[in-house]
Order: sequence, then C-alpha cells, then structure tokens
Amino acid sequence: MAASATAAAALAACGGSGDADSPEAEKLKEILAKSSTEAAETVETQSARPQASGPVVIGLPTGGFQGSRVAVQVEGVVAGIRREQGESANLEHALIAAQPQSGPQGLPDAIAAARDDGRQLDLIYISNSDELEALNDAGMLTAVQAAATSDPSFDTSNYYQSALDAASIDGQLMALPVWVRPTMLQYSPRPFESAGIEPPNDSWDWPTFVERTSRLTVPRADGGRSQYGVLIAPGATPSYMFMWQNGAEILSPDGKTSAVNSPEAVEAVQFMADLVLEHEVSPRLIVGDDEDLTIDFSDDGIVINGGLVAMLPRQVGGQFGFSIFRAIFAGGGRGGRMPRVNIQRGPANQQSPSAGTTPSANPIEVLESLPLGPMPRGEVAANPGEAGGMVGVLDGAADVTSAWSELRTLIDALEVQGLVPARRMSSEELTRIDSSLDINSAAALINATEASRVPAFPRSQQITAILNQAIDIPVLTGEMSPLDACNAAAKQIDDLLAA
Repeated sequence: MAASATAAAALAACGGSGDADSPEAEKLKEILAKSSTEAAETVETQSARPQASGPVVIGLPTGGFQGSRVAVQVEGVVAGIRREQGESANLEHALIAAQPQSGPQGLPDAIAAARDDGRQLDLIYISNSDELEALNDAGMLTAVQAAATSDPSFDTSNYYQSALDAASIDGQLMALPVWVRPTMLQYSPRPFESAGIEPPNDSWDWPTFVERTSRLTVPRADGGRSQYGVLIAPGATPSYMFMWQNGAEILSPDGKTSAVNSPEAVEAVQFMADLVLEHEVSPRLIVGDDEDLTIDFSDDGIVINGGLVAMLPRQVGGQFGFSIFRAIFAGGGRGGRMPRVNIQRGPANQQSPSAGTTPSANPIEVLESLPLGPMPRGEVAANPGEAGGMVGVLDGAADVTSAWSELRTLIDALEVQGLVPARRMSSEELTRIDSSLDINSAAALINATEASRVPAFPRSQQITAILNQAIDIPVLTGEMSPLDACNAAAKQIDDLLAA
C-alpha cells in the first residue's frame, strides 16, 4: 500500500502523467511494489517471459520512482515500435528489478538474476556512465564499436563527442548514447535588466565574466551582499571545468600520471577561487554546518539560502520530458557533512530583493521557464556534460547483428523523447521536441552541447571524487591555496594510478 501511495504522489509531483488512475500510474504502482521487496525479483509481463526464438529482448531496469518511470516510458516506446512494424516486429522487452540501494552494481545483479530465471536478454537500457562501467567490469557488455564502424548507414560523426565519450571505455564505443546533458547558465532576467547588462552569450570570456558578475553583485552597507552574480560550487562548477577551459588536462597524454598541478591547471583553479574569495561575486562555502543548501524561486529570480543569485550553473536536459536537476554538490564535505553556501543576511530593510516575496508553488516550472546562456569561455569553450541514457548489447546476445539493428531502431524512437539528443539536431528540431524552448535558448543549448566534455579517462569516478575533495571544497572554503590543493590532488591521483 505504501508503494502505491508513493507512485501516485510522485506522479502528481512531476506533472504530466499525474492521474493516479492512468495506465502509467497503475504500472508504476505495480513496479514500485515489486522492486521495493528485498529480493531482486523480475517483474512479470507478457513480453518479459522467455521467448521461444527470434525476438531481440531489451532489459529495462526498474527500482525507485525515477528508474521505474523510465522503464515504463521505454516500454511504451517499444510497444509503439511493435504497433508500427506489425507482424514483422522483432523487439521485445523485459522489466528487471535493479535495487537502487545497490548503486551501479544493482544493474549487473539484476541482469544475472533475470538470466538465472531463464530469461533471454540481448539489449540493456543504461542510465549513466557509472552503470556502463559496472556492466563492463562484470564482463556483461559487447562493444558496439565494430557494428557501428561496419554499418554503412551509421555515422558516429553525427553524434556529439561528449555523448560518444560517455558511452565509451578505453576508446571503445560500448553502447549507443540517447541523450547528453551540458552545463549551462540558467539566469533570471530581472537582475540583468536592473544592471543594464545583456544576457550571457558566446562572447563572454573569463575577464567579461568577472566584470559582469561584479556588476550583478549588490553590496550592502554592512559589507555583506544582498545579491550575487553567480553560484560557484563543487558539482555545479567543478575545478576540472576551469582546467579544461584554460587548456589543461586532468591526466598526462599517456593516462599514467596526473596533470592537475600543471601551471595551466593551477591558474584555472586560482581563477575559480578568485571569483569567490577575491571578487566575492559568489557565495562562499562553509564546511561543517548542518544547514542544507536550499534553492527556491520568486518573481525576482533564483533564491539560494534566502539570497538572490542572478545565474545558476546546472546541467540541462531530461528524459521523456521530465527535467533532471543535478545536485549542486558532487560529493559531501569532510566528516560526511555537505558544505553549504553562506549567503550573508542583513537587517530586514537590507535583505535580498527577494525578501518578502512569496516563493513559487512550482519551483521546477519556474526553473524551466528561465532562459539559458552558455558558460563563459577561457582559452577554449568547455563545460561538464553527462550521459542521459544509452542502450548496449549484452554479452550472450542471441544474434549481435539483429541486436544492433533493433538497438538503432529503438534509439531513433527514443532520442526525440527528451533533451538533448545525443545525435545532432537543429534549433528548430529542438523547439519541436520541447515547446518551452525559444529559438535563442535552443541555439545556446546546441552550442553548449558542442562544447561539452565528460571525464573520459581511466578511473574517472575516483579521480573526479579526488578533485572534489582535494581541490574544490578546500579551495572554495579558503582552507587551502590553489597550488597546495592541486599538488595534494596530483599526489592522490598518482597514487591511485600507480596502484
């Protein structure tokens, strides 16, 4: 009963398919009730039962609200393909229960459990790069590199490089990406109008960014700030983004040693630190405080911990029309506590311009309505990207050639169901996919995706965690200098690679 209530509440919160009596809601109730049990059971449906021969079967992981909803949506796309193809349809699906508490390892475990039950699985839906690595480590994937290269009707140059990198391991394309999420600046127009500043655009370089955010930052008589130009924080603006923008790399060309203490990398981290500690255009982080970071929205714009912030960096994009709002922080602070943003508050008559206004009843709706602009560029344009879903061929697929064919058919149907498709599209096509985008925001989104990068190097998860803990947090809190932090991170990364 609890699972049913959760499904209905989650649907209502996300909008769109919020009818608790809708077929999707009923399916989610069934899946959540099933996947909330301790055993990694497989959800039985007619199409999930073992097939006698022939069909290519894609495994759709369930577990938790988000995973279950994605599974239901992909299931609907598969059903649409079958209706369109009629008797010639060759694609089936199986719902498998991947336990969220198991992390990325939950997906290999769910596949193993389904196969132990005698199910044929040829394809698998993969939510992110962490799951891709877990599947590869378990030896469960067949690289699609050879199929993609030998298929004359397929051209990887039609895909964004960051999407291909996210779906690759050691230079081999392991799956076909569906969507990619670039980092952009979501901004509120009011502070820009008040300051007489044009919205963020491709002409903004680092010096311009400092000048504009300084003009958007409003000081108070007591030395505090009633408004900040931007939020600079781990996760939202990781140090490696600034390194990339300054022409630095995380690892040496051979991938065997760290490069995060190169002059270019240290210079980039110094620029990041100066935005917060010298120019004070961003709130400063505090470590060891139990207060959570809270983001809200009013008529004035983006409100963080009670203070107005003109621009909020975030990863943009989503699956099947529902937004994925990435957490501001990529990792917790020391002692398991998450750093929080300190926005100084003044007397009642000197508080943020947002003080006294009523927060929006639907923050996500307000967030999605705010326009988008590119991150500023350094020597080069670069921003952190993230995979928004991919489909892979499982080791043990009955027929790899058929599996690749059906994979491509499925990708074609999936990619137009959310932002941003991993395959390049025009601004007009993006506005047709998401009618809330105006043509300028769509163009900015395409440009940002072209400039997006993912940490596509060995042990990327562990290395980016080191960068977060050894550079981002201590530098943005003022506890370490950029040079000392970069040297400390370089040693940790070298030790990791040597091990």
